[in-house]
Amino acid sequence: MHTRTSRLDLDVPVAADLDALYGICSDPQSWTHFPSLRHTDPGVTERMLLGWAEQWRRDGLATWIIRQRGSRTISGYGGCSKRRNTFWNLGYRLHPDVHGKGYATEMCEAAIESAH
Repeated sequence: MHTRTSRLDLDVPVAADLDALYGICSDPQSWTHFPSLRHTDPGVTERMLLGWAEQWRRDGLATWIIRQRGSRTISGYGGCSKRRNTFWNLGYRLHPDVHGKGYATEMCEAAIESAH
């Protein structure tokens, strides 16, 4: 599933996204609020990616890969995903270089609309 906003491309994650995702998930600046969750092993990121793929198959909506429109560079990830098959969770993580640009808000609005 591909979704577009005015400034973002939101795509279903694929295996080729692993290295860029690990770059974000292992960056200490991405985890200043919760340093113990920083990925120090690419296997953790790979399991996260596989979990998202399963959520997409099961629920039809899960975490997207976030890119600036027309770019192949991953700016982050986020979206709505079902937790414990009971409730929807909205979350995101952006590369520190794109903080403060309103991308999280833009992605969240699209995610909430999609979850409805």
